[in-house]
Parts: sequence; structure tokens; C-alpha cells
Amino acid sequence: MQCKKKKVYIFVNGILAYPGNSQGWTDRAVTWTHLNSGCRGEKFEYFAGALSRRLFQQSRAKNLARLVVDYQSEGWQVCIVGHSNGCDVIIRALSLMPLVHLEEVHLISAACEEDPEVNGLKEKTLKKLIKKVQVFVAGKDKALGFARRTRKILEKFGLGYGSLGVDIKYVEKHYDDVVFEPNYDHSDWFEDDNFDKTMSHIIKKVA
Repeated sequence: MQCKKKKVYIFVNGILAYPGNSQGWTDRAVTWTHLNSGCRGEKFEYFAGALSRRLFQQSRAKNLARLVVDYQSEGWQVCIVGHSNGCDVIIRALSLMPLVHLEEVHLISAACEEDPEVNGLKEKTLKKLIKKVQVFVAGKDKALGFARRTRKILEKFGLGYGSLGVDIKYVEKHYDDVVFEPNYDHSDWFEDDNFDKTMSHIIKKVA
């Protein structure tokens, strides 16, 4: 079954991703979307270091929000897919678009605020501003495990990451649509052997 006409998936990378790398997961996701569905793929890319990512985080969120609004103003249904720090960019962008309707939000090993009442996802889903929220959790996510353990300390210095994508029990309790891979590490979703499966969770292939 093909996607509805004029439906776009916007893919948002995490830290240490190089926009010029044609083999980056966002580039591959756009190609996969065009080859395997009736949807359009778009990428929102940026470079950020592990310690410097907060410097331009709000600016990234504003630019992502602008991209979403540009598509919606032309009648597109918008879905957003993020990995790691990209999920924090998405959450910030959503707060800048209080009345914008989104079809889907997919958060993969998300380094963003866990609590759906704090990050705004619960309110937006209850108000039907977002039709679907899907959270991906890797059972062996060392990066988010470290982020969770050090968050309180690093926040004092304006650093630290959220850790939505690390605690499967918490996620299953607070989110309805969850993808759990017990043997995956933080970025294993995009390894060659796993990529098709990951994308198929997000977008149904054309029959």
C-alpha cells in the first residue's frame, strides 16, 4: 500500500554526523523512502559536537519548524523522524509550532526529555495535533545509558542529554507505540543489516 499523496518524511540526524556524507543514515533514508514507498523523503542535516551541540540547538529547532511549515503551507502531510540529539531538535521545534498538525513523529534512541508531559508529546497527541508517536529503544544503548547517569551533573554546566530512548519499562508505560531491539546499541538501527527493518517500522513498503 502506498503512502497518501503529498506525504513527506523529514529525517533529522544526531551529533557527529557530516552533512556532506552521502552514506549518512539521513541520505540513505531519503533514498529508501523514494524507492520503497509513495512518499517523499527530506533531510534536515547539521553538524554538532558532543559538547557543543547546545550552542545552536534552538536555532536548529527554528529552522526545522520553518521547514515543516513550508511543507504544510503547500498542502503536505508531514512526518518527522529523528535519531539521538535530532530528537531533542524535534521536541524543541514542536514547542515552536503550537498549532501545527503532524501525521507522525518517530524518535529513535532519543536523547531528549523522557516525560511526555514535560516534552509536550502527551498534550499534542491528546489534542490530536500529532496522530502518531513512535519511540525506538535499543536494549544495549551505552550512549544514552551514560547520558542518564551523568545528566544531573552535566546540567550544572549547561551540558548533558535527555534519555528517552534508554529505559524500555518507562517508555512502554508512557508511550503506546514502541519498537524495542534488546541487542541494539545506540546507532545499530542504521547498520546495513538492520536498515531495511528500521525503515519498515517507520514507513510501510509498497506491496
